[in-house]
Order: sequence, then C-alpha cells, then structure tokens
Amino acid sequence: MDGSACLYCGGLQLREVDGFGALRRVTSDGMPFRAGGRLAVCPDCGGVQKLADARWRAETAEIYRAYESYRPAGGVEQAVFDPVSGAPRRRSEVIFAHVTAHAALPEAGRLLDVGCGAGGMLSAVAQAGGGRWSLYGAEIDARTLPFLTAIAGFRELYTGPIEDIPGSFDVITLVHALEHFTDPVALLATLKGKLAPGGMLVIQVPTYCGNVFDLLIADHLLHCSAASLTRLLARAGFVAAVAVPVSLVVTFGGMYLLGYSLNNLSLMAMAIAAGFVVDDAIIVLENVSRHIEAGMSRVDAALRGAREV
Repeated sequence: MDGSACLYCGGLQLREVDGFGALRRVTSDGMPFRAGGRLAVCPDCGGVQKLADARWRAETAEIYRAYESYRPAGGVEQAVFDPVSGAPRRRSEVIFAHVTAHAALPEAGRLLDVGCGAGGMLSAVAQAGGGRWSLYGAEIDARTLPFLTAIAGFRELYTGPIEDIPGSFDVITLVHALEHFTDPVALLATLKGKLAPGGMLVIQVPTYCGNVFDLLIADHLLHCSAASLTRLLARAGFVAAVAVPVSLVVTFGGMYLLGYSLNNLSLMAMAIAAGFVVDDAIIVLENVSRHIEAGMSRVDAALRGAREV
C-alpha cells in the first residue's frame, strides 16, 4: 500500500478493503457523515483499522470542531442495561460498578479519565465514591470545563500532551477513547508510566466483533478485538510488567530449593529466558483471546490456548 504501518503490530503489509469508501458514515457523536474513508486489515496480526492519512486527519479535525458528547440524547449519557440487575443505568455507572466489583480499589485516590468529554465517567466515580476521589480529566480542548467543575472532587482538566500531565494516578480510565488515538502503543506506554504503584488502567473500547457498524464511525481509527487490544497492551509493556517478575520469583525459588548458586552463567541464562517468557506470554494471551472471541469459555480458552503454543 502507501507504507502505512499497522497500529497494532507495526507490520507494513496492510491490505485495504475494497469498496469501503463508497459507504456513508457517521461521527462518534451521532451525526451523519459523507461517504469516504479507507479501511484496512493487517495480514500479520488481523488488526482492523482506518488509515490515518492526511484525509482522515482533516476529516477528524472537522468532526471535532463541532463535537458534542452524547448529542443524540441532548448531552445526557446513554443508558445501558445493567448485567446484574437488568435495570437501565448510565453506561459509566455500570462500568465503574463492574470495576469496583472485580478489583480491590482504595476508598480514595487520584483518578484520571483520558477523553473525559462532559464528565460521564468522572461523575460516576464521584457518585460511587462519595466525593472522596480527586478527579482529573484530559481532553483536546476546554469546551466541557463548565460541566466538569460541577462534579464533586474534580480538580483539573488537562488539554496538552498526555506526557505533560503531572503526578501519578491510582486509576486511569479510557472509555471509548483509545480508538481515536493515532499512536495507541505510545499512549498506553505513557499512561503505564503515570500509574501509581499498584495502580489500574481501565479500558473500554467498542468492538466491530459485536457491532459491525462501528466500522462506519468516521473518527474511529482503531477497531479492536480482544486479541488486538491484548497485542497493544503487550507492545506497551503491560504483559512484560507481570510476566517477568513472576517468572523471576519462581526461578529464584526453584534455584533455592535445588541448591543452585547465583553466578554469571545463571544470570545470563535468566536474561535470555526472560525474553522467551515475554514472547510466549504475548502469544498465549493473543491465542486465548482468539478462542474467547470464538465463543469458548475463559477456562477452556486458557487451557487450549496454552496447549497450542
């Protein structure tokens, strides 16, 4: 093609989808948009993505100049059905309730919402946390600042580069935001460096696997699956941050029990083995994600995915 690199794996053999440019599109804030655009698939990793060429960048800038969060609902965040109660609730409330139910969050801390918009996620955290959280947002401009300042616990809105945001955070959220970034690996690596020890990164992205119409959203650059999102996180260093320490702890324990000494030869062997551990961990995670997408249970997918590598 034109030399565009895959945003997921860095491969240079992207294949453009014929006929996509004839389809009418829609913006992510729910407005009709003219036909056009270029969609591609990476043959190396299967990643689906738009081509971030000059035309896409110009169209995205046009969309963002008139952007209004939750435009179809008059600025009110859409309701979804709570998978636990079945009752309709704001999407951000359901997401944060799921996080708190499955993770040991502190009672208070610092939270950064990247792509915060009018503050849907920040408002949900403030409501659930009783105002104990210090809340921060990141956006491309300050047009939603009046809405954000009305949220209990809101501290500051950042509109500059992500890497310039000061301090560290106990929780960083990206809710329907990652798919807009032109360098997702660099973004995730930057956010990894801004997590406090024991901090958590929460990501929610739309997926074309469950809703093919996501492909027609003009300003969505990434169209993620579980496997492609896993690959992005691995390239940003999240897999290595877990796999390497765990493998080294187990290795040292085994050496202690077997009476092996720590010397230059054993240190060199561990350095080489750590590289294999990271590579294998990435491949296994992608394989497991692929089986889950095909409808397999998480346990069966984990067992089969590990056996196949």
